[in-house]
Amino acid sequence: MWMAARSAKKRLALVWFLGVLPLFAFVLVLSLTSPEKGARTWAWFLPTVMPNLSLIVGVWVADSRAGKADDRQVDVFTYRLTLGLSAFYLCTIGVLFLTHPYHPQGLAEWLRASQPWLAALQGLASLAMGAFYVQREP
Repeated sequence: MWMAARSAKKRLALVWFLGVLPLFAFVLVLSLTSPEKGARTWAWFLPTVMPNLSLIVGVWVADSRAGKADDRQVDVFTYRLTLGLSAFYLCTIGVLFLTHPYHPQGLAEWLRASQPWLAALQGLASLAMGAFYVQREP
């Protein structure tokens, strides 16, 4: 099955930007209330979300500069897989922030301990996004 690339790209961008917004707000409030914790959290958070956000914005800018509507079709399975992995990845980051009070060593150690397995999830989400953006219709 196939669907319009334009609407799929918009939905994927919405999931990412709306998903990152509360996470960004959490880190911003943390840095305003505790600058030392905030600095460490920003150092962890930005590499966690910026690569995929940069890809989305880069594709949007490239499409805008092309000057014509993207009337291609994309594979529904690839789109849903990308959307699902993205949502799962963003929810996992949210769960890390929500559960940090239960970690005895604090937020910074909790985030540091999550890096190996979170990097694997990020890799899967990024790989799916790459496959989604470069796919060709038949």
